[in-house]
Amino acid sequence: MSEQQPMALSAATSAFWNRPDDLYWEAFHYFQILFGSSQADAHEMREIQLISYLPESVYRDRTTQGAVITGAIVAMYAHEVKADFQADVVDLNAVALAGARTIEKHQRWLRALGKHARIQQGLEPTPLGDPFLREVKARMLEQLRPVVARWHEWHGRQTVLPTEEEIADAFFSEADRPDVPCVHEVHNRGLWWGFIREDALALVKLSVENLIHEFMGRVTQHDSDYVRWMISRR
Repeated sequence: MSEQQPMALSAATSAFWNRPDDLYWEAFHYFQILFGSSQADAHEMREIQLISYLPESVYRDRTTQGAVITGAIVAMYAHEVKADFQADVVDLNAVALAGARTIEKHQRWLRALGKHARIQQGLEPTPLGDPFLREVKARMLEQLRPVVARWHEWHGRQTVLPTEEEIADAFFSEADRPDVPCVHEVHNRGLWWGFIREDALALVKLSVENLIHEFMGRVTQHDSDYVRWMISRR
C-alpha cells in the first residue's frame, strides 16, 4: 500500500481486490487528498455526488464496494471535523461528534443510494450542487483543448467532407489515450462515445468550453445553459 500518494481508484481496486483492509486505506487516502484539495466548506462537502467519482471497477463485488465507500465516508468525516482518523492519537471530541452523526448520515447515505439508482436509470436528472464541478470542468478544458486542436487540424486536411462517423472516429483517435482521462477512463469513454456518436457535428459547431457544457448537459439531463450557470456561480 502506498504511504504518500494513493493509487487511482481503478488501479487500487485491481491491486487490492482481495485485500479489503488495504483497499479501504487506499480509498481513504485518495478521498482525503481529494476533499483536502477543495476549498469547499463542510456544508458544501455534503453536496458531493460521491458515486460520480467511483470507477466501474468499484462495483465488481460487494466487498470492494464496501471497502471503497467506507474509506470515502470516513475521509468525509475526517474532513468535516478536522480529525485524522489514521493517527495513533486523534481528537476524541471530533470522533464523538462524527460518531453522533453516524446514524443520521447512514440514513442519508441509503437515501442517496436510492436517488443515485433513479439517476442511473434516467428517472431523474443529476443534481449540480457538487462543489468540484468547476475543478472538473477546468481539468476537462486542460485535457481537451489540445485534443480538439489536433482534431481541427485533421478536419482542415480533409479534401472531401467527412461523414459524422469519420468525425467521431477521428476525435476518439486523438482523445482515447491515457493522458486524456476525462475521455479515456472506461466509464467516461462510454459517455463520450454516446455523446459524440449522437451529435458529431458538435465538434464543428462548438468551442471546447461549450462542447463540455453540452456533454455535461447530456450526461446530467440538464440544459447546457443551466450547466454553465451552475458552474460559473461557484
